[in-house]
Amino acid sequence: MYKVNLLGKNTFTFQNIFPYEYPENGDYDFDVFITDAFYLTLEKRSEPLNLNDLKTKKLIIFNFDKCHLDTLIESVDKVFGETDIEVLLLTLHHITDVDKMPKHINHVGFDFFAFEMVNRKNNEDYIFNLVLDTIHYKRPKKFLCLNKVPHPHRVKLKEFMDKEKFVDEGWFSFGEWWTDDWKNLDVLGGYQSDHQFGSNLGLYLTSYLSIWTETLYDGENIHSVKLTNKIFMSMLNLHPFFVVGQPKTLEYLRNAGFKTFNNFWSEDYDNQFNSEFRMNEIQHELRKILSKSTETIHKEFFGHEWDGDRNKIYNSEMFKILKHNYLFLPKHIENERKRVMEEINKFMGS
Repeated sequence: MYKVNLLGKNTFTFQNIFPYEYPENGDYDFDVFITDAFYLTLEKRSEPLNLNDLKTKKLIIFNFDKCHLDTLIESVDKVFGETDIEVLLLTLHHITDVDKMPKHINHVGFDFFAFEMVNRKNNEDYIFNLVLDTIHYKRPKKFLCLNKVPHPHRVKLKEFMDKEKFVDEGWFSFGEWWTDDWKNLDVLGGYQSDHQFGSNLGLYLTSYLSIWTETLYDGENIHSVKLTNKIFMSMLNLHPFFVVGQPKTLEYLRNAGFKTFNNFWSEDYDNQFNSEFRMNEIQHELRKILSKSTETIHKEFFGHEWDGDRNKIYNSEMFKILKHNYLFLPKHIENERKRVMEEINKFMGS
């Protein structure tokens, strides 16, 4: 069992996931520096790394927030390029442009947010029964779409939704409370709530699908897929999801073992690397979905008639997908843990 010297901020994020030994002193096998963004440490905008605190010549930098990989690599080369310290980058980014990664860079991406979501998931019988017990009711809203930070692709989506008059047909939030165009959905002043990892179950039970605008959409020199909490929230609340994010996001999910919804709408936009064309294809597909009535969406998802027999819903194509993703998510995090630890073993043996 490796002995690890933990450095940086929020060290529990690594320690809670990877079952190594974490002594306060003694001999160590490798160092881990946890940071929200490594380049910020160089600009003194985040907790710095003091090289004198390193106990070994093997360092893992766990960058747990979004990053542009080329900027991260430049920062690492600047600090460690002239040293004999070997570095492994651990990020939330799965590289889709593998050929663009510099050969001297050790990197592994993993789904950190999946671990956090599984730790907070509802009891299986509870959530399945809730959905099945309410399946015979028409839901008042067509979709759920949460957009806190007004990234450019979220602004474009909002403009489209406003133009098509779809906003009021769903649960739609946008922006920060101090902005003029803030659309508040469920934030209640004076009440402490974990909106990052907690979920308002009522929003899922009263709508048909999640439209998730992920944090990253374009602008990367080295293409990657980075998943936040949103998709995993849908999985744990048995909610179909439509992703407005980086190209190949849905392909990554399928390759990881999840199921997506290409039998209910076209997911061809996922293969489009041109961001403008991808947005056009996304809007075209959303227009087709959201132009339907709630009754039509309900019947296309769960069947055109139902006599109250739960097994008929339980065995419907949509529910099979939702059930699979819910049950597979805990398996996925174990796959992720094993894969990262195997990469660490390779790093330690190099």
